[in-house]
Amino acid sequence: MASPNIVIGNELVNGDLVSEKLHQDIAFLANRIERLNRQPSPNPQVIKVYQDMLDSRNAVLDWLNREQRVG
Repeated sequence: MASPNIVIGNELVNGDLVSEKLHQDIAFLANRIERLNRQPSPNPQVIKVYQDMLDSRNAVLDWLNREQRVG
């Protein structure tokens, strides 16, 4: 089932494209966090920034998936 179109600002955007980009970002951020955690002295502040970004993208993807089920 296709994702609904969404409005960002004044622009109508294809929900499937947004979903695809979110999946790419999530994979990148999860990989980056994993690599940072494998460093001898990982910087917890940097990891937190990446984790916050990951959490945000997951929340948007969850919202988009809920809209898809409802819409």
